Parts: sequence; C-alpha cells; structure tokens
Amino acid sequence: TYANLELTGGSSVVKTLLGNTTATSTVTIPSSSTLAISTYTFNAAGATWTNSGTVTEDTGGKIVLASAGVLSNSADGDAVTSFGNVDSLPNVHVQVTDVSLNLLAATAETKTVTVTSASGVTTSQTVTLTETTVSSGIFRGSIPFTLSGTAVSGSLAYQGNGTVSYSFTDPQDSSDTLSGSASFTGTMPGGSSGSSSSGS
Repeated sequence: TYANLELTGGSSVVKTLLGNTTATSTVTIPSSSTLAISTYTFNAAGATWTNSGTVTEDTGGKIVLASAGVLSNSADGDAVTSFGNVDSLPNVHVQVTDVSLNLLAATAETKTVTVTSASGVTTSQTVTLTETTVSSGIFRGSIPFTLSGTAVSGSLAYQGNGTVSYSFTDPQDSSDTLSGSASFTGTMPGGSSGSSSSGS
C-alpha cells in the first residue's frame, strides 16, 4: 500500500505491478512512462489519478477508482430523471467520467454504453462515447430519438410516452457499472400526444 505512487527513473520507464496494489492519495504516471497493471488489481479508490503516459491492463487486471455517469437531454447537461418531450428534445446524451479509463494520455479513447428506450416500442442501441480531450477521462456521446413502430438503426424508436435508460460496464472490471433512467413524453403514431384522457 502506498500513499503516493509516482513512476520515476527517467523517460520511457516501464513499471509492472508484481501483485495487488493500493494507493490512497495520488497516482502519477509521467509522460513517456508506462504503468503495467498486468493481471492484478490496482485499488486507487479515493486517490487522485494523473496519467500523462500509458497504462496497460492484461486480462483480469483492473483499476478500482470512482466513476460517475450522466443521462441528460442536453450536451454537457446535468443528469435528469424527467427527460421532457422527445419531439422537441430529440437527442439522448450520456457521459461517463472515470480517469482510470484514460489509458493512453496522447489519444482520445472511446467506450460504449447501451441505451434503451421503452414506450409503445422497445429498442436498445450501442452508443460510442468519445473522450472529450486526449487525457480527460470524460467520455460523451449521444443518440437521436425517431418516431417509429419498429427498430431504427442508429436511433431510439419511440411511440408515445416512455422511459429511456443507459448502462455501462467497465470492460476490465465487470463490478464497475453505471446506469440511469428518465421518463419522457412523446407523440403517438398519427400525431396525438402520448397522454390520453376520457370523458362522457
């Protein structure tokens, strides 16, 4: 267990974990350096993680670090549980923040989430999230709604009111999951509102 862990030894240094490791305060990987997690668990929960170089993970290897997710009706928006009317807010935006997913500090990486819309029709799509900068650890993506009674490639089909949700699983750590959902309103086929009323 370390309080502060910083790779040293000059440029192009490669350090490989030899067992499960914990860092409680800071982790620093300098530029041109590589931290090889190998097949071990690096627990950095609560630590400040700064990667300016490269991190590699073999099968079974993982980094434990806090992550956060947002389902929103606007780009860079706050999380919502009531999405609004998808006729006028036609895009679902998802953000995953986890600096340990920034493995290559010189490259804007991508991750995927599953987004599901359930209304008069239920459809799920895989959405690619792209890192906002080469080393931010913030991944964003979006997918549009389409009024349709059947699945539409690259879009979330909907009929009337429903619920939209997302789920994310860290590809190296199946226990690291994120999810969120929000209700929405929308048009029924024929142009009527998703809500209904009756009277005498």
